[in-house]
Amino acid sequence: MSLKGTVLAIDFTRSTGLQSALEPWGPDTFRTHFAPEAGEDAVVTFKIESGKVTGVMMKPLSPLADFSFDYQHLDFVPVS
Repeated sequence: MSLKGTVLAIDFTRSTGLQSALEPWGPDTFRTHFAPEAGEDAVVTFKIESGKVTGVMMKPLSPLADFSFDYQHLDFVPVS
């Protein structure tokens, strides 16, 4: 995750095309707009504890998404 100007973005640097601005989708939740050939759009939810991000979870936006986009198995945590 990074801030590009005033826009929050996600960039999987080792996966071509998996870059997207994050569009607000609800409390602590955003959605992606990946290039169609890159992957299924996802819902990205920040885990917040005591006002700090403690993790990030993802899941496919569509319940019809191909099973190979198993974002829900990813468990991101902040690094120093």
